[in-house]
Amino acid sequence: MKILTPEQIRRVEEKTMQRQGISERQLIERAAEAAWNAMQAELYGAGPVIVLCGPGKNGADGLALCMHLLEAGKAPQIYVLAAEHYHDAFNEQMGRLFERGVEVKWMRKPKDIPAFSEEDIVVDALFGTGLNRPLAGIAADLAISLSSASSYVISLDIPSGIPSTGVAEPGPWPHIEASSTYTFGLPKLALFMSDTGRVAGEFQVLDIGLDKDAIQEEESPYLIPDEAQMAFLGPYERVRFSHKGDYGHALLVGGRLGVCGCMILASQAALRAGCGLVTVGLPKSGLMALQAAVPEAMVVPDTSDDFITGLPEKLDRYTAIGMGPGMGKGPGAVAALQALLRSKHPRLVLDADALNILAEHKEMLKDLPIGTVLTPHAGELDRLVEHNGTALARLDAARNLAQKHTCFVVLKGAFTAICAPTGDVLFNQNGNPGMATAGTGDVLTGLLTGLLAYFNDPLDALVLGIYLHGLAGDLAAQRLSQQALTAGAVARMLGKAWLHVDAMRQMPDLLSAAEDDVPF
Repeated sequence: MKILTPEQIRRVEEKTMQRQGISERQLIERAAEAAWNAMQAELYGAGPVIVLCGPGKNGADGLALCMHLLEAGKAPQIYVLAAEHYHDAFNEQMGRLFERGVEVKWMRKPKDIPAFSEEDIVVDALFGTGLNRPLAGIAADLAISLSSASSYVISLDIPSGIPSTGVAEPGPWPHIEASSTYTFGLPKLALFMSDTGRVAGEFQVLDIGLDKDAIQEEESPYLIPDEAQMAFLGPYERVRFSHKGDYGHALLVGGRLGVCGCMILASQAALRAGCGLVTVGLPKSGLMALQAAVPEAMVVPDTSDDFITGLPEKLDRYTAIGMGPGMGKGPGAVAALQALLRSKHPRLVLDADALNILAEHKEMLKDLPIGTVLTPHAGELDRLVEHNGTALARLDAARNLAQKHTCFVVLKGAFTAICAPTGDVLFNQNGNPGMATAGTGDVLTGLLTGLLAYFNDPLDALVLGIYLHGLAGDLAAQRLSQQALTAGAVARMLGKAWLHVDAMRQMPDLLSAAEDDVPF
């Protein structure tokens, strides 16, 4: 699935109308019907409903939704922003309501804004994706008034006041804060940004029958792999006459005195990635704990009891190397990282303190081997690069870093983004807030290193690994709750996540469509 700009979506809509022989009104009515169906499923017909409409096509969507409410016997309260000009589609939908004698209230001054209550369901159809500047005047007053209420708010396409491509510059952006967002046809980039997506609530992408060829004709660096595609990635099936050497040898380096549990989590995940052999380099103080917790892993203890001071010998015996969790930023760790980069090993995953060392020694970035995988969370990325503070600017900085150094940047978050050296960005959609807990990043480091150890295509390994990580987190939360979720539980659920992927391979009808639309 692609994420397109408003201009691209307008072109897709025009081609859809031309190729399918439908009018703009019919396309709007498709959107309204889809929103009505989603609304019924989500709210079970609750009410009363207040519909806030702007003067453009988003307002027309809201007015068309009002027709469904009326036909269902739910007379909505309709409030329209007064404006000098109204879109033709808005005028057409308004004419349909006038023919039915429906009362519409106009908002010209702050006193015209309705008094919202916690019993209300409010539909935000004010501006949608067409807005590219902050709300002002009565529209800003309306947003402030609604945000102070406890109403359940449904935004159509995107919460009004939020640019659909995300906020590029910091500053005040008055906006509607939605409980739920129904976005039409394709997702919008702002929904994946932490500062704008948080005001959208849970969002649903509603199918309105946009022409698939028209979508494919539009170029976009922003992609969302379909879940069904996961079954096609990498050497998934095990070969009968294979042996452990056929599935790679991962080396994980990290830990320090009191912080060696991260290496237990990482090595458990690497083994559950399907990697044939896993070796762990850590201080001597962590040796007994790791061998007791992960007997399948081999250990090369450092010469130091407490810190990483060097690397195991013969790095070329390992098909992938992950480094950083828990190792600190001492002189030994810095020297070990420098030696690893200068080895030019083709499959590296750098996380946690490896990233913090790079942030303090930025001259080392020039030594990154081509294809290195960096896995920062937002704070770690902020230490590596400069940006203006918005989530969109942070993503752009991650993309630039990946392109400049021909590496992969896995920007971890609610929608983890894989920034490829090509400039493409692939968003992962699963996972849950319960995974915001100590050690889940270490699990991801081990999982990605384990997959990279035997996958031919590194991007396949990253896409599948991040998906499996999120899915394991979702399965663990279902069993334990988000509050009680631990990183160890995520690692233990990786087997269940693999079984889920295996089940998808048994659904040819589901997979046939995905096979035709693999975006990478």
